[in-house]
Amino acid sequence: MENGDYELLIKKLAQLNNSIESESFILPSPLTGSPDAIWNRCQTAAINEARKHSVLPLLHTIALKSSGFENDITVEQIIQFVKTWDVEGIYLVCEHPVRTYLVDNPLWLANLLALVAGIKRLEKKVIVGYANHQMLCLSLAKCDALASGNFLNVRWFQPEHFETIENDEISRRAKWYYCPQTLSEYKVSFLDVALGIGKLRLLKPSSGLENKFSDMLFSGALPSSTNYTETDSHCHYLHSLRLQCQMATKASYNETKNYYSIFLETAGKLLSGLRNDGIRGQNRDFGEIVDFNHAAISLFDKNYGFVMSQEWNK
Repeated sequence: MENGDYELLIKKLAQLNNSIESESFILPSPLTGSPDAIWNRCQTAAINEARKHSVLPLLHTIALKSSGFENDITVEQIIQFVKTWDVEGIYLVCEHPVRTYLVDNPLWLANLLALVAGIKRLEKKVIVGYANHQMLCLSLAKCDALASGNFLNVRWFQPEHFETIENDEISRRAKWYYCPQTLSEYKVSFLDVALGIGKLRLLKPSSGLENKFSDMLFSGALPSSTNYTETDSHCHYLHSLRLQCQMATKASYNETKNYYSIFLETAGKLLSGLRNDGIRGQNRDFGEIVDFNHAAISLFDKNYGFVMSQEWNK
């Protein structure tokens, strides 16, 4: 595939997509940290091959190493390549820097926003894969969808996850609860602490986000003694993220930006109070990440705010 020989692979994938009646055909692509002219020729070859074997709308994969987001020149180069591709959309997966679940690099986030916005301005769909709740900020770039999953290994893109399931097994040892209004995840034992100090109500999903998967945690019983299962944890997370995605994009760019900014500010205040009471999400706590997301959207707004506000409904 790295040499541009896609014929057999694309043909077999096209047959599979046709047999399951897919709505779209996601094309494969090798991981890259330096999308250059040679890389672009290989992508074009895959797309051309797919047009021979399928009539489905095509979504081409862009799989980037974290080094691919080191500067905005690379982002602009990718956008120029995509401009020439005969596809309906892009499936985008980007390796997180420094091997962290939540990204604490505002430039990386700002460049991701810029890449999504640039592709959207070409009137192509964008689905960001291996996504988590931190990527709700992509609503400012008019992202079409986030593709997420249950365990952490399908909520952030790390190439080594395709080689081992060790991290997945470790994550099974604790049940987590995602608090939508704080953008943080907590072990159920911390919910026990919250109940003991009378703060559990602050962790309950806000109005419109309540669901049967997490209701038992707020029934008055000790959360760890309820029948809250690992499956409930996964379903609650995905249900909450889906609803948050639906609420994230507003009628205009400025409304979307204001909504997300207020959302971050509210989350930050709630998190500050909870952390002072010893209720923390450990490496899934959004407390310090709030500032990084604020910085990223400020940088994006400075560079793209005007054009996004003008072209929002296109």
